[in-house]
Amino acid sequence: MSHSIKLSQPVYDMLRVFQGKRESFSEAVERLLTLIEKVGELKDILEGQVSYAKWKAEQLEKIKPLPDAIGTDLSGKPLIERPRKE
Repeated sequence: MSHSIKLSQPVYDMLRVFQGKRESFSEAVERLLTLIEKVGELKDILEGQVSYAKWKAEQLEKIKPLPDAIGTDLSGKPLIERPRKE
């Protein structure tokens, strides 16, 4: 079943630009609508990734820093005194 739609001249001209050489207007519209749908899905995925990254950063901020590998307690005091280099 086919339907007629009216397009303004600028919209018609834009569609002609995006239309493939052997593509009907219907095929061009379908392809462009599918592309818009995929872009929307990608946007949702990226927004989810950004939200996760923000959540992860917040969680990492809540974690107390671990003692460094040299041997300090949680207050930062050395567990073993090191000889000073002169």
